[in-house]
Amino acid sequence: MSSINPELSLGELGMDSLIGVELRHLLERECDLMLGIPELRKLTVKDLKKLEEPMEGSVETSDTNVTSDSPKIEEVPLYFSELDRMQLIPKDTIVSMNFLKSGTPLFILHPIEGTVVMLYPLAQFISVPVFGIQHTVEAPGDSLEELAAWYWVVNMIFYTFFTII
Repeated sequence: MSSINPELSLGELGMDSLIGVELRHLLERECDLMLGIPELRKLTVKDLKKLEEPMEGSVETSDTNVTSDSPKIEEVPLYFSELDRMQLIPKDTIVSMNFLKSGTPLFILHPIEGTVVMLYPLAQFISVPVFGIQHTVEAPGDSLEELAAWYWVVNMIFYTFFTII
């Protein structure tokens, strides 16, 4: 640990989504901190050390170590709160991410945050139409299979000589 720059963020150190989910659960359970994945990526090693350090004035109890000045959420940078709150939970499941109309469309599934807002700059460099698939409140959450089936529901109209199906 001593060779790691404490000012580096977890994102700069290569935190992936699996570690992010584990860290999020750990901080919720051990520190009562509710942070999103973007906020976790912005945390530095120094921030984590601050959370880990025993605080002055701590009192041992039979269950836990309770401190009078335990880390508060205000002490942890909340970078995701800088974004428009409307972006936190997307309203549209499928969104156009660039203005191209020709070529085979590319569909980008959202990362763990549920939104594709951070991928818009990338979409501008892609030379085919790009659509983002986002996790909205309507999306089912019971299983990955159910979610995948919900994402891929396609409305079609089929025309044959005498029938529209």
